[in-house]
Amino acid sequence: MGFTDRDRTIAATVAVVGVGTAAVLVALCNKRKIIQRFRGPLYDQTIRVVTNAEECQQVVGTLRNHCRDYRILGFDCEWVTEKGKRHPVALLQLASHQGLCALIRLCQMKRIPPELGELLNDPGILKVGIGAIEDAQLLRSDYNLKVESALDLRHLAERCRVPGPYGMARLAEKSLGLQLDKHWRVRASDWEALELSERQLKYAANDAHVAVELFRMYADRVLRCGIFTSRKSWFDSLMTEIECFLDQRYKDPPKSQKGATSGGKNGKKKLLDSKNSVLELKRSMSTRAKPLYDNCIMTAPDGEVLCTCDRKKAEWYVIKELADIVSDQPTYTIRLRFEPKGRAVGEVGKYYQTPKENKCVVCGEKDSYIRKNVVPRDYRRHFPLVMKEHISHDVLLLCAPCHRRSTMNDENMRLKLASLCTAPFSSNDNPKEIRVESMAELRKAARALVYCADRIPPERLASLRRKMQRLLGGGQGVQLTREVLEHYANIQTAIPNGDYFAHGEKVVEYFKEQPGGIGELERMWREHFLHSMKPKFMPDLWSVEHNVKRLEIRADEGRVNEEDLAMAGVNRPIRKPTQSATNSSSSSNSNGSTTQTSESTHSSAVTSSSSSSSAVLPLLSDNDSTARDVSSYRDEEATLEPQSKTDKTTFYSNREDSRTLYASAAAATNKPSGSSSETDQFRTVRPEDDPEELATANDFESLESSYDSDDSDSTLSQPSMTLLNSTDDWEAEVAANEPAGVNGTVALEGSSTTSSRRWN
Repeated sequence: MGFTDRDRTIAATVAVVGVGTAAVLVALCNKRKIIQRFRGPLYDQTIRVVTNAEECQQVVGTLRNHCRDYRILGFDCEWVTEKGKRHPVALLQLASHQGLCALIRLCQMKRIPPELGELLNDPGILKVGIGAIEDAQLLRSDYNLKVESALDLRHLAERCRVPGPYGMARLAEKSLGLQLDKHWRVRASDWEALELSERQLKYAANDAHVAVELFRMYADRVLRCGIFTSRKSWFDSLMTEIECFLDQRYKDPPKSQKGATSGGKNGKKKLLDSKNSVLELKRSMSTRAKPLYDNCIMTAPDGEVLCTCDRKKAEWYVIKELADIVSDQPTYTIRLRFEPKGRAVGEVGKYYQTPKENKCVVCGEKDSYIRKNVVPRDYRRHFPLVMKEHISHDVLLLCAPCHRRSTMNDENMRLKLASLCTAPFSSNDNPKEIRVESMAELRKAARALVYCADRIPPERLASLRRKMQRLLGGGQGVQLTREVLEHYANIQTAIPNGDYFAHGEKVVEYFKEQPGGIGELERMWREHFLHSMKPKFMPDLWSVEHNVKRLEIRADEGRVNEEDLAMAGVNRPIRKPTQSATNSSSSSNSNGSTTQTSESTHSSAVTSSSSSSSAVLPLLSDNDSTARDVSSYRDEEATLEPQSKTDKTTFYSNREDSRTLYASAAAATNKPSGSSSETDQFRTVRPEDDPEELATANDFESLESSYDSDDSDSTLSQPSMTLLNSTDDWEAEVAANEPAGVNGTVALEGSSTTSSRRWN
């Protein structure tokens, strides 16, 4: 049945109405942009000058009303500098998104109303500008006005990849197409004058107003606002994205030195500046030159996968004839010649068996990345050894931008811990050394007399000598010989602060006394990382309760002391090993069965889905009360979900594609260790200089160290309880082994040599 003319007319009308409605919606959503295109970004600017408390109260109320819709204020300050000395802030500029620019002349106000302080101290209202953190500090020092939620727009410009440099005039020109009047005569004008000129008023208002418009543009790039998304919900989501930048000072990157080697009288200085800039650039942040994870596979004699590890580490085992090569392709796989004391147990153990990807865990960037310590080193270094040795769980990969954001987020967490534990984080509140001003003046005068005496007028020389004699307390009787002057020219001007304490150490000591122990501190940092960064590519089975679960399984196996458990906050009785377990050992294979061996002892812990488990991997000595796992720093993509309030353990589910790495290894290694099949072909790599070299006591002793993976830049690390205490330089260990005393014997399966070493 065909359409009638009436049907066609109705359809055409509906289509036209639909298109028109859509056009109206688009126009309404982009109303401001359309107007700005024709009238300029500052078309709705209204300037209001405030000189007394009553006017200030009124304008603050208006600004608050504007902030109900869009919680942003442009923020800037102006002051006068005379003969190198800064006067108190003379002018405070605040601008709302509706174009109101309040110019508050603090220098003319006899009283500052509390409403202004409440507005500036409101953490729900962002104060945005260039150098906003520095301006906030000036207001605090000059008028005791505390500014909360200050945001330096240069952080957002960098986030949006706006090319630098990041001055207000440059950003306004690049982003808004607006030319600002930044003539030095205006910037350095008298802001304390009785009446400000029109040029001064326009300059001051533009600085605050442009800051709001720049924020609008950058915020829209950071997080798009949908047509049907309310501004409030969008702004709340935006605050989560940019929270790491709040109250964080922006540090300019080192400038490139053009013509650093040019001649002229300043050539030498330029060259020195160039070298310093290069040094600062190297120290600031460097990405990895090679992948962190090799994902080589280490298997037990029966073929069970123990863990993935670094290629150099796997080759070291082969060189020392502790393992044999099973396959080179597609994955480098080795099989140990000795029976490990423990195997990977439960979800925690499986974490170390899972291959990891060399990518940023937040955004998935694969080109460059930096190691990130989820629990910062200045806290972890004060953990007991059992909680930190060779733990790779909290070392993840981040790209440079994500690493920078995460570091800024960590500052907020540190401040919260400082308040909670009464552990000042700032060096101003907790200085390591106390400067003695009299000693500083004495050294300054002595250096002037020693190094610059020939260029100082006689009157000034006499004044410096009298000053030194007065500071030394002897008056004219003090003889200022050359030796005396040189001595005081090199004295220390600071003395150790006897009340100083490391922030991280005090925080750790605080949590040791709490019911949750240090495990609670670990959990707080891990949850902080998840909530602040919202990573999308976390490793499979990564858990906020990882270390606590590992210690619980060790308690079940009787391999940890009560003091360590108490400090970690683990409330679990320690099971004493039985006599039969001491004389014989059992090890679980990949199918869950057990085999008895005479070389090592393994106590299997029965765990359920709600019970905790830990990675317990290869061990050589029965005398060791602390088994050690073999692993390396690893990382792989996973899907992150917010942690449930009812379930304190967060695991990242395994995926099928993570098992593909083991396809070849499973076929090659799934045989009993004692098999004599002709198809078992192992190759042993020996050093060229000593083809018969076997592992000796020195080999193990050379690896003896209180190694902390978080304090190393090595690409290799292990979880707690490793077979060997590894160091960073594997080539050096292979080339030279230092002799040392030993205690305890180590039986190596498949070798006639018995080696000894001392186990911690």
